Amino acid sequence: LRNLAGGLISTLQLSWADPLTTRVLKLRSNDTATWPIGMAQFDILFTSPTGDRTYTSTQPVLVTKPGTLA
Repeated sequence: LRNLAGGLISTLQLSWADPLTTRVLKLRSNDTATWPIGMAQFDILFTSPTGDRTYTSTQPVLVTKPGTLA
């Protein structure tokens, strides 16, 4: 997770929501207390068993204080 200037906010843990379908990913962080409020962005790097690397497109995410979105 990076701010819009490209500075690192957090390295997220990634897992498949359902390993059988492999279509939905879950991104997670155990501690978000120091994350800055506002827009951020992320992408995902996939590395194959042979070492080939592929990035997803960059996606926006809005970081808010807990309980501020209804």
